[in-house]
Amino acid sequence: MQSLHRIFLSFAFFLFSVTWATKADAQTWAYTYNNAFARSFALSQDGGYLIAAERLLKIDSSGSPVWAKSYQLSPTERMVFSLVRETSDGGYISARSERLVKLDSFGSITIQKSYPNPITINPDNFNDVVQTADGGYAAAGDSSWTAEPFKILKVDENLNVQWHKSYYVSGALTAVSIDTTDNGGFYVAGNINPAGAWIMKLDSEGTILWQKTFGNRAEFIRRTSDGGAIVAGSINSDVWIFKLDSNGNIQWQKSYGGKNGEGARTIEQTVDGGYIVGADTVPNGFSDYLVLKLSSTGSVQWKKTFGYSTGEHLYEARQTVDGGYIAVGEMNNAAGFLGGFVVKMDANGASCIGG
Repeated sequence: MQSLHRIFLSFAFFLFSVTWATKADAQTWAYTYNNAFARSFALSQDGGYLIAAERLLKIDSSGSPVWAKSYQLSPTERMVFSLVRETSDGGYISARSERLVKLDSFGSITIQKSYPNPITINPDNFNDVVQTADGGYAAAGDSSWTAEPFKILKVDENLNVQWHKSYYVSGALTAVSIDTTDNGGFYVAGNINPAGAWIMKLDSEGTILWQKTFGNRAEFIRRTSDGGAIVAGSINSDVWIFKLDSNGNIQWQKSYGGKNGEGARTIEQTVDGGYIVGADTVPNGFSDYLVLKLSSTGSVQWKKTFGYSTGEHLYEARQTVDGGYIAVGEMNNAAGFLGGFVVKMDANGASCIGG
């Protein structure tokens, strides 16, 4: 392990500017932010949001920028943020490549450590991170230096390694998502070749309790209130959602879409026991945001699409503290990247830009 001893921090308000904004009220608004490759966000304890957009962008509950920060590892190397999660102390945890970064509520780095590949020059890659009940963290990704490409790393609250394990299955590609179980273990979702989702349940030390494969592709897994798990992905160019009990048995599975090339990226259980799904759809040759609200058994309660350029890509959708929903991603046109695109909806999925 190695940690970077010097971080050059630049305040970067000029790097993020609002290029377009519209509001109906405090619960429904939409913003685009230039220079923001928005891939993930965290809920802030003050009701705002922290967006991982290569740099970090803090916005308030109405979408207005509060601060933006860029982190330089050297004069020529910038730290890139594509994943951020909130932590119990009001701060945030981020995973990128082979590095974990802990930040306080103001975006200042309190701890950061890298876990370099000891054998090859190819770095390992973390795709998801979750805080654990003991105050530490678990990260999931791929390991390029063993025959077991699925990698899980468990660290304490100071990012010191407690254990790390790799797992093998024929045709394994990478672990894409991780969440905790209700007894201190973990649910892990990954993908294998030929196309198939590989789901594991681990105990608190990383020992496999069960592992199962399912057809098609998984993108995201989250624990549900009954101790089971919900998985989002894609099947035959449709959104694919399946619900598992705590033993890995399918309770229900459904696909959503038609001929538009849909695929889900995230899912989260909502306070009413249902689910919010973030996905892409391609209705006219260009991708749009697709947000689905499902019942506890997977029935569609409402469906919203948002698209105003020649390509929007939704990376994460979640329920907010006011009972509404927020979707974060990117907007593009024929000339290339335009900026981050954030849409805030009310509890019924209504927004100020239709959908």
